[in-house]
Amino acid sequence: MMDVISQKKLWNGAQAKLFLAAKTGRMKILKDLESAGFDPMLDPFGNSLAHWAVLGGHTKVLRSLGEHCPKMLWTTNVAGQQPLHLACIMGKFKCAIFLLLQTADIEITESRGCSPLLLAAENGHTEIATLLLLLSANIKATDVEENTAYHLAAKRGHDNVCSLLKKFGLKPWMITNELNQTPLHLASSGGHFNIARSLCRLPIALENQMLHTPLLHPLHIRDKEGLTPIQLADRYGWSGVVALLKDEEIRFDSLGLDYLSLHALGRKLL
Repeated sequence: MMDVISQKKLWNGAQAKLFLAAKTGRMKILKDLESAGFDPMLDPFGNSLAHWAVLGGHTKVLRSLGEHCPKMLWTTNVAGQQPLHLACIMGKFKCAIFLLLQTADIEITESRGCSPLLLAAENGHTEIATLLLLLSANIKATDVEENTAYHLAAKRGHDNVCSLLKKFGLKPWMITNELNQTPLHLASSGGHFNIARSLCRLPIALENQMLHTPLLHPLHIRDKEGLTPIQLADRYGWSGVVALLKDEEIRFDSLGLDYLSLHALGRKLL
């Protein structure tokens, strides 16, 4: 904290003007910086001019910085975020493309352990998430709390990102984080009806497997507090989600009873 405060004192008006120029894309002021040798200064929170250029979505500024001071593109702020992370958080697609073309490491993480893909998913930026997946980003990557991109998208209610991750092969039904929560737990606690609906109804092959094995349906998985998705939805007052999940629980449980009845009948016939 003291470092941040001391940096604030050192950050004068001229520097603030320069950072604002990067954010607003005023290339003339940046050319003055170029003639001064591109001093790699930081704002009070560790952001470089490249971070500020991303905030404004100015790829021309990034290109100029990359040509004259390439290290500035990979500076890390106090949150452990490089400009690429910020582009994924803010949804600055063109900036993300430019920065991805400059790096071979698309899995680099910030202080929460989030890769660019996780940040794009968490903030609902489907285009950037698609780009990262096409570049072979690790779809199974997790943050420090063992959340996948699907967990983070489900928690925030980003339907399109959830659909995208499924299309790229992520099977979200049984994956759990460090709190033993599936994406269904997070969607249910947030009241995200459409995502909860897509997660509570399993593929037929997986349903059949569960009828023959001791695997738990996601509706029956309890987190470390001992709560199921239905109980979480009820805790936060999402009555529509509660009704949806209870109906699906009844349907699935009836399949299990039908299977047991047929199995018992088969044994009698033998």
